[in-house]
Amino acid sequence: MNFDTGAVLAFALAAIPACDGEEAAGEAVEMRDAQASWNAVNHSLASGYDQFIARVQLERFGEIELECADGGVLHLGGRMSERRDFQLDATFDDCTDDGVVLAGNLALTASLEFFVDEGSTAAFNHDDIRALVIVDYHGMLQLDGAAAGSCFIATQVHASALIFAGFASNTVVVDGEVCGHDANAVVH
Repeated sequence: MNFDTGAVLAFALAAIPACDGEEAAGEAVEMRDAQASWNAVNHSLASGYDQFIARVQLERFGEIELECADGGVLHLGGRMSERRDFQLDATFDDCTDDGVVLAGNLALTASLEFFVDEGSTAAFNHDDIRALVIVDYHGMLQLDGAAAGSCFIATQVHASALIFAGFASNTVVVDGEVCGHDANAVVH
């Protein structure tokens, strides 16, 4: 069976929902700032990921620099395997996205596991594809603009996808901390 691991990774990461939680009292960074920074980080990293895989040879260390959506620079360095597992170090240099200015470093590690069951019965032919993507985020960012404060991120996102005979499903579980808040509350 031939399938694009990049497409499965993109499908699983796209399953991370948008934020709409309530503000938490007594936190150094307000909930809405944590949510805005999470969205800005992931939007910038998604653009960076696309350029990284286009410009860096698989199984080799590489570095790229790109302009962020609304100004500033994102530096990415790391390695990606043929399976699209990766280890990246991201440096945000006043990287601005949707009014949020990001400065600091974030390490990302993603592992990707595939389970493929090629099968057929008298009634139909089918392929059952299951994928599990685990992405670890770890680092410290300074926020400015539409969000303010210091933001420590230590988060793990588990995204699973199932494709079976034309049916697709995904599940996302988030653990850890984003800007002093429970990561699950920030992400969901």
